[in-house]
Amino acid sequence: MLNIKPLKPLLALIICTTTATAEELRIMSWNMQWLNHHASSPVLRDTDDFTQIRSVIEHIDPDILAFQEVGSLESIAMILPATQYDFLLSSRADHPRYTFSNTNQFTGFAIRKNIRYRELPDFTHINLNKKGLRYGKNLKIWWQDQQIHLLNIHLKAGCKQSKRSKACRQLKKQLKFLSLWLQTRIENNHPYILLGDFNYPLYTSLNNKKEKQHNH
Repeated sequence: MLNIKPLKPLLALIICTTTATAEELRIMSWNMQWLNHHASSPVLRDTDDFTQIRSVIEHIDPDILAFQEVGSLESIAMILPATQYDFLLSSRADHPRYTFSNTNQFTGFAIRKNIRYRELPDFTHINLNKKGLRYGKNLKIWWQDQQIHLLNIHLKAGCKQSKRSKACRQLKKQLKFLSLWLQTRIENNHPYILLGDFNYPLYTSLNNKKEKQHNH
């Protein structure tokens, strides 16, 4: 196998209860690390790699897969059956420097065909008018008499050390736009799910807080 990223998909389970039965909506998020059907992709994968990816997805059996770093609809169709899922792909800023001839990174959704949904305009604010930053994929689904808003994002990478770095400044601006999106959902009593690749050292922050509490 060639260059397959450690398998770290995130899974969220939403349990919606009716008067008689409880139905489960299974939502999965996964950064696919340059998944593309082109042989010239920055991360090359062989047949075994695709088999392993399909095996993980089949085991979790998601109703909705929110994916990041997928190069095309053809790519996602290599790991999920188009007979069972609809595929939605974000756009991105059209600029020669950041639009490559062989592959690009997009966010998107694979939605089981029995789920009613509406595709909403891409969440372009987190692009910050920087041609290389990705758009968020916006979606609304109907489930158990609820309308649920889903936003799939892939935020700026590279904010690991200095908070004054360019990457950290851009990430901070992106988080402000996400805060406004969340505020709108809350003010309008919209059920929502925000998911994706936040490129944020969450575990490091939590560990640091635990260490400080322990030392005190």
